[in-house]
Amino acid sequence: WSAEEDALLLKAIEANGTRKWSVLASHLPGRTGKQCRERWHNQLNPDISKSPWTEDEDR
Repeated sequence: WSAEEDALLLKAIEANGTRKWSVLASHLPGRTGKQCRERWHNQLNPDISKSPWTEDEDR
């Protein structure tokens, strides 16, 4: 994913929400709805915790 694609995806999500991934993918030539959904859930979603694991989580 390029920075430009990430920006386009974020803009599409802002305008359309995160329900219709095929609609969001139509804003990104060459990307599928599944790819867009996975990019959001695994990388771009601001709710993702990127801090180190706690000792309890690491067990």
